[in-house]
Amino acid sequence: MMYDERGKPMERRKLKDKMWKKQKGICPICKKELPETGADLDRIHGAIFGYTEQDVRLIHSTCHREDQAKKKFK
Repeated sequence: MMYDERGKPMERRKLKDKMWKKQKGICPICKKELPETGADLDRIHGAIFGYTEQDVRLIHSTCHREDQAKKKFK
């Protein structure tokens, strides 16, 4: 049986809101202001832990793609 690593949309929305407030609306990669919608949750230690407040950061979609490319993720 597989688990859904993404969680439910409402849970992710709540986590995004919480992280936006915790980070004071700033992307930790580029240090620029995040949009109120459209930012990505980035898991720090990978999919095994799922999306938890302790293991995610909220970042720009562009920063996310660039970070993934550096790590050679597809």
